[in-house]
Amino acid sequence: MKKIDYKKILNCGSYLHVLDKLPFKVKRIYYYKTLKKKYTRYGHAHKKLKQVYICLSGSIQINMINRNNNKTTKVINKNNPFVIIKENIWREIIVLKDKSSLLVLASENYKESDYIRNLSEFLQNKK
Repeated sequence: MKKIDYKKILNCGSYLHVLDKLPFKVKRIYYYKTLKKKYTRYGHAHKKLKQVYICLSGSIQINMINRNNNKTTKVINKNNPFVIIKENIWREIIVLKDKSSLLVLASENYKESDYIRNLSEFLQNKK
């Protein structure tokens, strides 16, 4: 997990968040809108794909595990809206507040073969 630098600019009583130094070129964008509290997107990892998760509203917990089984938890919300998730990181999303929204910037187009959907298999393969 890497911290993302961004500019926060006060404009007309609202904040504009500017991300102009991403560590990869964005090839795909998708989002989850008005998620319900306690919704869980169960875990998976990617072999190549990198992502930036952006919490647009509410609060979302991201549980992450690396190949050495080191666990990290990050809560993204209005105070800490972004997290970068590199390749070969197992992730699970848990919604903490009703009507949360999550925007995802991805380094690659969708490819099913890039997914690792079994945690045991992920932890056994140290590549």
